[in-house]
Amino acid sequence: MDAWILYAVKVFFIVAVAAPPVLVFLYRWREVPLRGADVEAMMDCALRGPDKAACAEAQQALDNNPYISDPQQTFERFHSPWRYLIPLLVLTVLTLSTGYVVYSWVTYKLLPAPVAASAAGQQKPPEPIPARLPVTIIMALVGGYVWGVFQICARSRSSELSPDDLYEIDLGLIAAVPVGIAFSLLAADLGGLRSFMAFAASAFPLRDVQRLFRQYATRKALESSDSGDSASRPAELHLGTTIEGLSDQTLARLSELRISTVLDMAYCDPIRVMVQTGFPLPVIIDWVDQSLWALYCGDLKSKIDKLGIRCSLDVCEFVDLHLRDGRGEKRAAIDGADKAALDALAQAMGSDPLLLQDLLFRIYCDPQVVVLRKLWYPHGVPKELKAAAAGA
Repeated sequence: MDAWILYAVKVFFIVAVAAPPVLVFLYRWREVPLRGADVEAMMDCALRGPDKAACAEAQQALDNNPYISDPQQTFERFHSPWRYLIPLLVLTVLTLSTGYVVYSWVTYKLLPAPVAASAAGQQKPPEPIPARLPVTIIMALVGGYVWGVFQICARSRSSELSPDDLYEIDLGLIAAVPVGIAFSLLAADLGGLRSFMAFAASAFPLRDVQRLFRQYATRKALESSDSGDSASRPAELHLGTTIEGLSDQTLARLSELRISTVLDMAYCDPIRVMVQTGFPLPVIIDWVDQSLWALYCGDLKSKIDKLGIRCSLDVCEFVDLHLRDGRGEKRAAIDGADKAALDALAQAMGSDPLLLQDLLFRIYCDPQVVVLRKLWYPHGVPKELKAAAAGA
């Protein structure tokens, strides 16, 4: 029976040591290509479509934009296998070392050989180095391992595991013993309390707790802003009060990337946000799209949303339908249903129609908006919308 127990312990440690590198390997070679397929499909539609002139315009708009990098090149560079190589090797070495030390300590405690030799009057063999380690260090190593596996699983599940995250996990494994020992010194050595403190400190999900604090702070700030008690600037335009569909968890994750206002979101690189957060690319594009429109219309965005214009690309569709002719040129005179639509929008915004027309064309020519149209909406205004506008 003892032999079977030792065999089971050995199998357990082999699986435990192999688990972290295997999880990272599966994520990189299964999950990452699935995310890359979204970028590939977008690039094929915008830059490799049958309309060569439109593809050339899209490529030129991308080259001239100072904020958005080449989507496919950025994604491939960020998730290059060579970037995973070093942190994965470090993770494997650290996990193997941790598993060997803990396994040696456990098996020495389970083997009865030293006790049997002492009872027979023989000289007690010297203890191996792992057996001489304090329980505090062993528990700190175990806590660091648990923290590392939890981080890999959590970040893989949310599709935000990257080489930079692996370096952070490696650092956590290296710091597990010093952190565990430091926290164990804060507790009295009573009934294994120090060992528990060492394990708890090493396995403590600090990143998740930080996010909870960020969510709480963001919620309180938005509540105080809504009640009028906040001293924040009116022009700050926080994402939580301007963009639709952002949860507290999403706001906390974006704030980690220093994206808190619509200005931050409007001129960010969507591909970088995608590979760093795990959010789907179309969702990020919608946030950027709404943020660009919010920068131009300010606090009036919530009112204009009710008119069916909730983002900058809706503005571009409005311009194409009502302010440009069939050749795509700016109309010299606007009349009929087009003038009625422009006047209705000007009235909702409290602006003069001429000034509003100038504002809409400024949005239409914004470099960030141009890239969004060329890459993510390469076909322009849907035919159904054109037909409906013509019928009106």
